[in-house]
Amino acid sequence: TALVTGAGSGIGRATALALAAKGAARIYLVDREAVSVEALARELGACEGVPRGLDVQDTEKLRAVFDEAAAAGGLDIVLNNAGMVVGKQLFPNTSRAKLDAIIAVNVTAVILGTQ
Repeated sequence: TALVTGAGSGIGRATALALAAKGAARIYLVDREAVSVEALARELGACEGVPRGLDVQDTEKLRAVFDEAAAAGGLDIVLNNAGMVVGKQLFPNTSRAKLDAIIAVNVTAVILGTQ
């Protein structure tokens, strides 16, 4: 069983598809775009896709997904892939709210997801 954050697109989506192709039995698909992980779950063939639309900044909901997976038998693989990509136009004019969001997604959620 695996859990992939940021599974709705890019590296997260590609990783989920690869895990399913390699025989993963169940993959928790986490992304703030619920529609994208719901669609992905239908593409995983024999693998059970468990879509969970949530923003990893919501640490209570993120923890609930990890708890759900633990109760269902535990996790063998975790890919904390969700991230916010920002460019040079962001600095030096970053708002405190944007900075807080970047830290919450790129640092806090990764740490909490691997504890």
